[in-house]
Amino acid sequence: MSERVPDFPVPETGARDVAEVVLAGAVNLIPGAGGWLAAGTQKLFAQQEQARLTAYLNDLAAVVNELVNTTEGLTAENLVATTEFYDAAVESVRIALSSASHEKHRALRNALYHVGAAGEHDADADLRSVFLRCIDELTDTHIKLLRGFGEVRGDYFQLEQVAPVGSGADARIFAADLQARGLIEERPVFTQHPGGGMAIYASAIQGGMGITALGSRFLEFVSGPFDAERPDTPGAQAE
Repeated sequence: MSERVPDFPVPETGARDVAEVVLAGAVNLIPGAGGWLAAGTQKLFAQQEQARLTAYLNDLAAVVNELVNTTEGLTAENLVATTEFYDAAVESVRIALSSASHEKHRALRNALYHVGAAGEHDADADLRSVFLRCIDELTDTHIKLLRGFGEVRGDYFQLEQVAPVGSGADARIFAADLQARGLIEERPVFTQHPGGGMAIYASAIQGGMGITALGSRFLEFVSGPFDAERPDTPGAQAE
């Protein structure tokens, strides 16, 4: 089993190299940046950008450590050699550098963990790419709203019953984004109940909204061992 990745900065190890190789690959995706970064002029980065690079290098190392410590026979070297993990890790660096959101960074760590572990919550390659794009595009409020629907899954509810942003137009804006991605849905106007009765609603919105199977799968993808760091997780401390 490979040794744990030490905190940054430290002498390089095999596992630390994993994070740095991925970081270098992601930087080369930034238009116009790859050449001069490769030339060793990282000091031209503003302090904020450099801080994000350093912080996410540690985040990525934490994922590698978690996978190596919980997966029998896995080494850091084997992990980075996995195309699926490397591709997802490079994409996650790009997303992390574009946002300082702690919620988004937690979602990325959990997502990468599932990709590396290739466990039951791991999405296939195409769907994983869609889910990573959702992490990139959705805000903290989107995720909180989706988690609210996830906590009451199996039924439809009015937005004000689950919305962290209150009721009204604001909640509908966030809900519309989630619905456009297939993560939540409106109750059908004509709804057959288990008991055999038929309910007819004046509109789908009046009947409420609920999380979809895809939405539940997305929540599983962005949830995992790093959830203990979320302020709304029982026993967790806010950052």
